[in-house]
Amino acid sequence: MTHEERIAFRGEIEHKAKSLMERLKKACAEPMGWPEMMDASDILKDLSEVEKNLAKVHHLESEHPVHDEKKY
Repeated sequence: MTHEERIAFRGEIEHKAKSLMERLKKACAEPMGWPEMMDASDILKDLSEVEKNLAKVHHLESEHPVHDEKKY
């Protein structure tokens, strides 16, 4: 994955996380919104795990670059 692809991927994760937070806010405002809130929170947890792993990759590649791309 190139530097630009990683940056675009992080932007997509951020966009999805924001839309999920909006869904969670709506689900909390409704009296019977629990099932949707649980689904959205599970997806948000998975997205945060992907973000954490992507940050690890950035850190490791900046310490030990394997190619001549930009460092993080």
